[in-house]
Amino acid sequence: MTFPSPPPLDSRPKKLSHQSTLRQQFLRHIFRRFVLVLPICALMIILAQNDIIETLIDHYTFNKPQSWFDNPTLIRHLRLLITHNGMTSNKPKCLLFIIHGDDPITATRIDVLEKQSPPCSHNARDPHPSLLSPLPHHLFTLRINRLQQSIETDQNSIGNFHPIFYHSSS
Repeated sequence: MTFPSPPPLDSRPKKLSHQSTLRQQFLRHIFRRFVLVLPICALMIILAQNDIIETLIDHYTFNKPQSWFDNPTLIRHLRLLITHNGMTSNKPKCLLFIIHGDDPITATRIDVLEKQSPPCSHNARDPHPSLLSPLPHHLFTLRINRLQQSIETDQNSIGNFHPIFYHSSS
């Protein structure tokens, strides 16, 4: 019975020291975490820039009849609705909503204003931003019937309200 001859000394795998093995394990661990986290971060940035996150939040929070009676949730929904319907070309953060508190729940009026601060003004490159009007500019008024869950606007016809095309998510 013959035994195979051992391989030459040069071809045997070298035994690594314990410290070297730990270093390699650590680098592999860091690389795996980096490969996992980098695409997730890129996806979150893309979702945030395309307002997809706001749409998902609106769909999740504005899906019950009670949402029509919660002013912050209603305003978040209106901000998204107005900017996505093309009623204004302003950024959502540049809109200001004023709720008329004395109105009945069947005809709550909400004024939609455009902020005139430098990040929101159309003349963002203006060398004299202090010359801009500090008061918000009135765009239009919304009339909300919270019981029937309907929205009307007087855009392009001040005082004459007409319905906004709206799909209820409930």
